[in-house]
Amino acid sequence: MSYQTSKGVHANTEPVYLNPTVGTSITADAVSEILELGDRACLRLRQNVTANAATSLATTIEGSEDRVNWFTLGTFATVTTPAAESKSFPGARFVRASFNHTGAGAIAVALSGEAV
Repeated sequence: MSYQTSKGVHANTEPVYLNPTVGTSITADAVSEILELGDRACLRLRQNVTANAATSLATTIEGSEDRVNWFTLGTFATVTTPAAESKSFPGARFVRASFNHTGAGAIAVALSGEAV
């Protein structure tokens, strides 16, 4: 995907999906697959939580240069009810999402966006 910036510059984007590897509903802590983004400078992500039951979800976006040592790029607000949030994060060569699940119920979550 790509678009034209307001300054007339062509910007190439890449779709990003950082959903939990266990599926769209999680009942315990989970991580997404690792994506290689190369030299992309920015991640624009939207987290959509559509269902939960007496639980909370804290999502951290992590980056790495070597797939071994991970650092925090940023976090979404902790969710206790269905909600959606969009945020931008700095890019990294490799990225993943870490989902911290608290409680006994299931939470349905989708995390997607683009890397620029």
